[in-house]
Amino acid sequence: MHTALFSFWLGAAYIHNSHVRIDIAFISAAPRTIVFAEFIGCLVFAIPYCLLALYFSFDFTWEAWVVGEASPSSNGLAFRWIPKGCMTAGLLLLFAGVISVLMRSIVYLYGDPGLRKRATPPVIADKLEASS
Repeated sequence: MHTALFSFWLGAAYIHNSHVRIDIAFISAAPRTIVFAEFIGCLVFAIPYCLLALYFSFDFTWEAWVVGEASPSSNGLAFRWIPKGCMTAGLLLLFAGVISVLMRSIVYLYGDPGLRKRATPPVIADKLEASS
């Protein structure tokens, strides 16, 4: 249950900026600088991590399914592919969240000025509300 709970909220937490973040370098930075750092972070770190983790977790889940992996304990989990599948599904949700934040960052940085307010990423939404 813990695997499912953690896996399924991870993507939503990233979209809503509810995850743990250390922004010491960006305390006094301009909103565009923060969004640009988020953009670079998505491209350089988050997307490659998600793709690599998805590749291995899918294989991990698939092997458990094909082999019919079960717990050796008599009262253990009969279908180990279920929690492993939750990890894969959670990574898919995280990847979707990263793509969402990346697209919002692109619109904020390079898109139409009229769309900028609607596309404001959560990473700077609180900062903009505090300054107004």
